[in-house]
Amino acid sequence: MVYDALRHGQVDPELARELLATAEPADAITVAGYAVYAMDSTIHPRPDAETLPDRGKVYSASKQGTVPGHQYSWLGRVIARGQSWFALRDVERIATSTTPAAVAAGQVERLALTLVASVLAVIVADSHYAKRVFLAVFVTLPNLCVDGRGFLIRSFPNPLSGTAGLPSGTVWPAAPGEWPTKQ
Repeated sequence: MVYDALRHGQVDPELARELLATAEPADAITVAGYAVYAMDSTIHPRPDAETLPDRGKVYSASKQGTVPGHQYSWLGRVIARGQSWFALRDVERIATSTTPAAVAAGQVERLALTLVASVLAVIVADSHYAKRVFLAVFVTLPNLCVDGRGFLIRSFPNPLSGTAGLPSGTVWPAAPGEWPTKQ
């Protein structure tokens, strides 16, 4: 019976996201008044699953090359400094027909719909998310910004100092006309 449920069962992604949002720890880290979320992608190597639908070549750092498998995009709330654990908010498989940046953009848009308007949030991401499709999302989200290795977009007042940008890190206070647009 359990295996039948696993084989034929389904999880409603929207209901799962709602449940994950309610489970976010109230005492999760904030930096200068910003809720901190992390964005990353991981792989699930499947070298022996030749008939797996939409299996593609994904880069594996441990193998120093590509391997057959799937790639997943993760978005979660950082719980505390110095830990790699986070409270998952969204996970999605990255189809071979799209990119990690495009999937992440959709995840950030969904996150923005669940945040209270008064909550400021920063998305921390690696520089491989510095793509137009991902960065363009932040143009229309007034309470979200992204901080990555070498870029920050959507500069708005720091609640501690009243100045634009975050208190540390690279800040790019671009004028609205310089922000990327959706394609």
